[in-house]
Amino acid sequence: MSIIRNPVFDLILTLNKYNSSVLTDSKFEMLMKNFKTNLTNVFYGTLFISNVQKDEVVMKNYERIIKHEAIEYVFYKISTTWDLAYQIGNFVVPLPKGTKSKTKYELLQEEFDKYCESNNLNRIDFRWYKEFSQLRNRIVHGGKNLIVYYEDNRIKFQIYDNNVDEIIDYNDFYNDGQRSLIFADYYFTYYTILLHNYLYEFFKFITQKFIVNNTEKLCEFDEKENEYFINMWKSIEINDDERFKQLIDEININKKQNEKYDFYYR
Repeated sequence: MSIIRNPVFDLILTLNKYNSSVLTDSKFEMLMKNFKTNLTNVFYGTLFISNVQKDEVVMKNYERIIKHEAIEYVFYKISTTWDLAYQIGNFVVPLPKGTKSKTKYELLQEEFDKYCESNNLNRIDFRWYKEFSQLRNRIVHGGKNLIVYYEDNRIKFQIYDNNVDEIIDYNDFYNDGQRSLIFADYYFTYYTILLHNYLYEFFKFITQKFIVNNTEKLCEFDEKENEYFINMWKSIEINDDERFKQLIDEININKKQNEKYDFYYR
């Protein structure tokens, strides 16, 4: 079983040390459960695509359903995980009030961007998710056309606009050679890594904001007071860990430049 650090774990440790009552708040606990479940399902959704595409019998009988539903599922789970992360952040550190021109999430994002810049986190970029989320919304609401293919035991796809122009640009990490078609499992492996690494830094940022905002209120608690609770949120457990590691290796091999991706912490 692969043990991948839960991006919210450092925040949990800090809350346990300085304000452990938050950990037993029913709303916070529900947000945490939903966050971990959805993030775990991002991994499993990607693994499902990678594994089911090799099963010719299943694909022959259920290809039309599997192809579209699996891709839309992971799109949805990534978006849901992202939203839950910001809800957790808002619970711990109330977000700034929005203005007519910007939402409170955009204002928080500006603060996080400044944090990333000051800490030389050049690869932590909000734009990837904004583009990803727009794609997901257009697919769900019918604004773009998701076309899924099944060739050589691989699920591939592309998204087109009304002029049948391709929406997703070419990327060595997940395109099928020089073709415009995209390997679905490579695509979501790539975005799972981006999501995990982004949220890892996001919650470090939220943790720092919590400490700064509560300096006068901080008082230390017994480190072992919520030991069971802490261990429960420590990691993301993935049963098919070797396959996911292989997927990471495969997308990195595909990349012709020196840029490589992996998890910050494994």
